[in-house]
Amino acid sequence: MGLLDVLARSSLDRRVQRLEALEALRQLKYRYFAAADANYDGDAVAALFTERGVWDGGPVGRYEGREAIRTAFNEGKFSFARVLHYGANPIIDVAGDEAICRWYLWLVKIAPDRSHATTQVGTYHDRCRRWGDGWLFTEIKLEMELLPPVKPG
Repeated sequence: MGLLDVLARSSLDRRVQRLEALEALRQLKYRYFAAADANYDGDAVAALFTERGVWDGGPVGRYEGREAIRTAFNEGKFSFARVLHYGANPIIDVAGDEAICRWYLWLVKIAPDRSHATTQVGTYHDRCRRWGDGWLFTEIKLEMELLPPVKPG
C-alpha cells in the first residue's frame, strides 16, 4: 500500500467517523424529543446529559446537574394532555469529541381538558460531548416564543 492509499484510507476513516457522529447526535436529540413528548419523562431526559449537564430555558428555568434536570422535568408531568416537539433544520458542527448543534423547535401543548392548545417556536443551542461509545448533552439552551393560542373550530 502506497502513501496515497494510506492518505485516502485515513481521509475515508475520518469522513465515516464524522458521518457516524452526525447521526449519533441526531439520534440523541430525537431521544430528547421523545422523552419530552412522553409527558416530560425526567429520568429519560436526565439520562441524556452528562452528570454536570445544564438545561437552560431562560425564563422557563435553568437547571444544573443531572438530578436537577430530572426533578425539573418530572415536575412538568401531567400538566398537558399532549405535548409534541418538532425539531428541524439541524446545523451540527463536530470537532473531535465535542459538538455544537442548533435546531429549530415547533412545540404544541394541548391543555389537560383539551379545550385549547398553545404553540411555541424556538431555537435550541446544544453542546454535546462524546461519552464512551455515544454522545451526551453538556448543555441545552432554549430560546422560545409563545404564539397566539389555537382554539378548536
